[in-house]
Order: sequence, then C-alpha cells, then structure tokens
Amino acid sequence: MTKVSVEQRIQAVQRYLNGNETLIEIANYIHYYNHKRMKEKLKDLSPVEYRTQVLAVA
Repeated sequence: MTKVSVEQRIQAVQRYLNGNETLIEIANYIHYYNHKRMKEKLKDLSPVEYRTQVLAVA
C-alpha cells in the first residue's frame, strides 16, 4: 500500500477544483477520441477520417 502525504492529497483536490482546467482536459480528450484515435473496426482510421472518407465516396 502506498502512503500518500497530506500535501499530495491537497494538491490532487486542488487540481480537481479548478473547473477550467478540467474542462480543457475533457475537451482535449474528446478531440483525441474523435480525431486521433485509430480504430481497427474503422479500417485503422480515426472516426472523423472514416466519416470523411465515407461521405466522399457517397
């Protein structure tokens, strides 16, 4: 079991209390998920690349 100091716990709580940083991280993750994450099921393309390719063919 890892011991966590009081200072480390306070720092962790402060990071989560800053709502602006949290929103930025969520937005960054959504961008990664839609634009950079390659999916084997989508022929190793990101969801946006796959959707763009499908629309270009149609």
